[in-house]
Amino acid sequence: MKFIYFLLLPLLLTGCQFTNYKPADMYFYLDQNNNSYSITPVEIKYNPIAAKNSSSGVYSGGKNATVTITTEQFNSIAQLAEELLQNKEYHATKREMLTAVLSVELDSLVIKKILKKSKNRTEFETALQRI
Repeated sequence: MKFIYFLLLPLLLTGCQFTNYKPADMYFYLDQNNNSYSITPVEIKYNPIAAKNSSSGVYSGGKNATVTITTEQFNSIAQLAEELLQNKEYHATKREMLTAVLSVELDSLVIKKILKKSKNRTEFETALQRI
């Protein structure tokens, strides 16, 4: 048992960094206004909510858009998405006003998290909107 402890100790002290990070093939994001984003390694598809479907009956998310992205842009967005999916501090237990939903499909498993408003979520949304 002590032998295993001594093998694991250096990993624990260095923070166990992931070196073979591989993003998912697709992320799906539903923002707090129910505008949706489908994010793949080659493009982002934006599907806005229509005014008639919004909670106020007035808000419109604008026009549909599909934008081609680079591998670098995708990896940057994927890294932000993974942080939001993995860190429980950003998760809510139910969908309420000002929350968003981020999901990813890995193999046949769908991981879906309801996200509270946070600095990291704002950074993720800003990255999407810039593109």
